[in-house]
Amino acid sequence: MLFRSKAMQLEPDIIQSHDCNTLLGGTMLKQELDIPLVYDSHELYLERNIGSRSRWWDKKQWRPIEKKCIKYCDVVMTVSQGIVDHLNKQYGRDDVVLVRNVQPYHEPPPKNALLSTELGIPHDKKIALYIGAITFNR
Repeated sequence: MLFRSKAMQLEPDIIQSHDCNTLLGGTMLKQELDIPLVYDSHELYLERNIGSRSRWWDKKQWRPIEKKCIKYCDVVMTVSQGIVDHLNKQYGRDDVVLVRNVQPYHEPPPKNALLSTELGIPHDKKIALYIGAITFNR
């Protein structure tokens, strides 16, 4: 009930559920407070990367919640056209909104040696950068 009491203290004008694991709580608050609910399904939660574990239990647990709660969402948004199409078809919607989470492409600047100079790496050595999260199977 800590979630509910904190939400009531905040007196929100809108609720945003970020992925399926917050959708049930968001739906309950929407019904109690009579305010809009936005579902940010930025990935397919039921198909997410959970390592080597089987997904059957997660799907059994979360699919009914998503199926029931998505009906109460005033806006459903996601990051790719494929997920838009899937959510619309899976849940009988035609209004899932596409909000891409990538920057527009810009030509890269000319090659330079600033990083190798800054780090004291010889200019003839290659540098590899990994930018992202370290998670299962990635």
